Amino acid sequence: MINSSIKYGIIGSVAVIVYMLLLYLTGLHRMGIMGSLWLLLVFVVVIVFVIAGTKAARASNGGFISFKDAFIAALICGFVMSIITTSYNYVHYNYIETDYFDFVINQMHEYGDKMPEDQLEKTTNELLKRKEETKSLNLKNYGYSLIFYVLVALISAVIFQKKKVDEIGPMA
Repeated sequence: MINSSIKYGIIGSVAVIVYMLLLYLTGLHRMGIMGSLWLLLVFVVVIVFVIAGTKAARASNGGFISFKDAFIAALICGFVMSIITTSYNYVHYNYIETDYFDFVINQMHEYGDKMPEDQLEKTTNELLKRKEETKSLNLKNYGYSLIFYVLVALISAVIFQKKKVDEIGPMA
């Protein structure tokens, strides 16, 4: 069970990294609202691999898995993905795409004429803070990703748990 969870966590991480690099190389992630939608597809990739890891754990157990074991399998997969992708994000924004936050801020100022001045300043300051946070392996970002993975693991465990008939208990 643990081996398949780690395996799918690594494969899922590689898929996310390749997808993010493709977005970067094509510039699709910088296309305003469409760019944001492209980035949101990362969550779909993550969910697909957590589900695949949970299904593989169930298959390795003869097609049956308890809620607890399904949750642990999904969570291990998510933790592996969280460690690898958070580390990749650090490398990406510090060494590959160092101007990303400046680009977003400039776009916001260029097209943010409908935004009130105080809101524009507040949002700019928040982006500058995020820019500074990416200069270190931020535990807050890691924590947020872990919360996301716990939620995905719970949903995955609920969907894929399957007990053997003799484990269900007596019928009333």
